[in-house]
Amino acid sequence: MALGSADMFRTAGRHTVLATIADPTAVQPLQTRLDQAFTPETNARYGLDAEGRAPKKLTFISRTVPIGTELANYSDTGTKVNVWCNSLVGLTGEGSQVPVTENWYTLGVTMRWTGSDWKIIDYSRKAGPAPLPADQQAATSEEITGAVQQFGGFRYAR
Repeated sequence: MALGSADMFRTAGRHTVLATIADPTAVQPLQTRLDQAFTPETNARYGLDAEGRAPKKLTFISRTVPIGTELANYSDTGTKVNVWCNSLVGLTGEGSQVPVTENWYTLGVTMRWTGSDWKIIDYSRKAGPAPLPADQQAATSEEITGAVQQFGGFRYAR
């Protein structure tokens, strides 16, 4: 999901994502809102520089996986969908101070039909629901980096 990708941490990448997935009338308000959320201070909390770049020899991971959806409302011209998500975010590599962790949340996406596709006009996010963690050993930083390189990412709407 593009709204949970590493592109969101870089201004140009974030603006490209929004130009692709947002209704043209909503691009500017969404861009303003997200630019205020993805500040240099936000990037620093994830170990990134002000431009959203990872330190040398480290790889930044931000991937979101939709687990399930719920149609909240629908008409021919507009809809709202709630998407239950799991995300991975953090830095991999030797010396990382921000290891990759998971996060569970529900993304509410309001969309408008533009004549050829559904485009986002607004979104909301709330924590959870989060399941109990599995009795599973955490992967090493090297294993996470290898998985990201081996499996790549989904290209649709990104």
